[in-house]
Amino acid sequence: MHYLIDGHNLIAKLPDINLSDPDDEIQLVLKLRQWTAVSLKRVVTVYFDGGIPGGHNVNLSNSQVKVIFVSQGKTADSLIIARINSVKNPPEYILVTSD
Repeated sequence: MHYLIDGHNLIAKLPDINLSDPDDEIQLVLKLRQWTAVSLKRVVTVYFDGGIPGGHNVNLSNSQVKVIFVSQGKTADSLIIARINSVKNPPEYILVTSD
């Protein structure tokens, strides 16, 4: 199963990470790595508005968690919608957002 996650939306719902933490994105990525390590069938693409300059962050990503920081002028929502519209097998995807 492939999970498309709006990272800041998820952080806002977690009790142990705060959006005001300077490393909130890294904390979430570490949690997602632990969660995906349980099963090779768990694959995540997590999108963050702002933060590190836009694009795929290879330093935070691994084989199961792809981290994307959205470039200025775009939103995580717009990239997630574009991704959903391009998938070949929608039932294999789960969207995680509060929008």
